[in-house]
Amino acid sequence: MVLKNIKPDVYTFGIMVEALCKEGNVEEAKIVIDEMMVQVGVEPDVAIFNSFIDGCFPSNQPDMAKDIFDSMDQRGVVPNIHNYTMMIKGLCKIKRVDEALNLFEEMRSKNMTPDAKIYTSIIDGLFKSGRDTCALKLVGEMHDKGLPTNVFTKSDLV
Repeated sequence: MVLKNIKPDVYTFGIMVEALCKEGNVEEAKIVIDEMMVQVGVEPDVAIFNSFIDGCFPSNQPDMAKDIFDSMDQRGVVPNIHNYTMMIKGLCKIKRVDEALNLFEEMRSKNMTPDAKIYTSIIDGLFKSGRDTCALKLVGEMHDKGLPTNVFTKSDLV
C-alpha cells in the first residue's frame, strides 16, 4: 500500500493488529501500534486496543496487555467497558486478582457500571485464590444491583 502511495487508515491497521494477535504475534502487533501507525500518522482507536489486549493473554503476554492498556489515556483513547472486561478477565485467569480488583475499582471510580461478566470473572478469581469472604461480598453486591448470576457464578458458590 505504502509503495503505491496509498495511506493505510485506522481500519486497515485494525485488521493487521487483529490478524497478528489471532496468530499469536502480539510483539509484531505492538510494533504496528507503536511504530507503523505513528509513521503514517494514524492514531489507534479503541477497537485496535481491544484486539491487542484480547490477543495478549492467550499469548502469555499479560504485562504487554497492561502496558498498552495503561497507555490508552496518553494516546487520547479512553478505555471502555470492553477494555476493562478483557483486562479483568485475563488477569483473574492468571491469578493476578489484586490487579484485577484495582482495575475494577478504577472502572467504578470512572462511573462505569460493571456487568455480570466482570463480576463473575472477579468472583471466580477470588474463590480460586482462597478469598471466599471477598468473593461472597461481590456476589451479594451483584444480587443487590439486580445483576443475573449465571451458571459459572453459581458453580463458584458450590
